[in-house]
Amino acid sequence: MSCRGGRINLEDGSSAEVSEQLLIRGLSYFFPGRPVDGEGREGEGRRGSEETGTRCVMAPRTLRCTIEEVADWYPQLFLDPYIVACVTAMSRYSDSPASFEVDCEGIDARWLAKAERFRLEVSWREATAEKAARLRATMPSKEVVELASVALAFALARRVLGLRQLVVTNRGEGADYRAPTASRVLEVSGTETLSELGRRHREKVAQALRSPFGWGAYVIVCGFATPEHRIRFSANAWEGPVDAEDEG
Repeated sequence: MSCRGGRINLEDGSSAEVSEQLLIRGLSYFFPGRPVDGEGREGEGRRGSEETGTRCVMAPRTLRCTIEEVADWYPQLFLDPYIVACVTAMSRYSDSPASFEVDCEGIDARWLAKAERFRLEVSWREATAEKAARLRATMPSKEVVELASVALAFALARRVLGLRQLVVTNRGEGADYRAPTASRVLEVSGTETLSELGRRHREKVAQALRSPFGWGAYVIVCGFATPEHRIRFSANAWEGPVDAEDEG
């Protein structure tokens, strides 16, 4: 199979016409993170080829999941309320699938390689959407967003970090969950005001690193907004207890 000028030439001699954006998206699916230009060729980066003058597009890695899968990944937990809340929050701004731009810091994951950003596409089922409509009429938006963020955090914990066990912590322990196999805590938060994302993330990092476990912390802060949702996703090393003098 070859492609040029918006057409795909198949091995049997036939061809099919596709849009440029669809062609780029298809190639980026099979070659994640590799530059592809408008004619389906491997390019030379975002600046393009000096010889041809073609502008190249560096396709970000894309992680796709259905939010209901979270319950299957963590069968020991009851996640239905979080899943429905997640659909409630996402569907307020977009149809399925919802797209999140995920900014990473310190995340060591094989799938991510050395990328500092990727795209998360989250879809949902019609049955869950029906429940979400009722939840929207039942629960205040702030509580919905916090529950929704936990569902997304669990998706990232499993698909990116490979964490199979998450244990809920007690109130006052500085984080929402702990991951015993990774010796890290997980702190999650959410907002519908994107301008708060950076500040909220810094606050949650400081909070999680004060946990009594003496572990590093994964911190995930989700921002629900239009035209695109965003997530701050970081791994933070524990550097020892904070003295009272340092805090003051």
